[in-house]
Amino acid sequence: MKIAKEAKDYRFYAEQCRTFAGRTSDATHRDILLKMAETWEQLAQKAELGGTVVVSCTENGEPEPETRP
Repeated sequence: MKIAKEAKDYRFYAEQCRTFAGRTSDATHRDILLKMAETWEQLAQKAELGGTVVVSCTENGEPEPETRP
């Protein structure tokens, strides 16, 4: 499954990750969520540079981000 999104969508996802990170007491989960937020922000930046960002999911639901000019 592939879904093209806009930078604002990626920034929303990043903010959600940061919100959840702020609510958890588990340091491992917090680190993972903050890393996810960083990745969403990077995708937003790539989308703003004019490339179309397509997020592809594997059969297991794992994201496979890729960019296209």
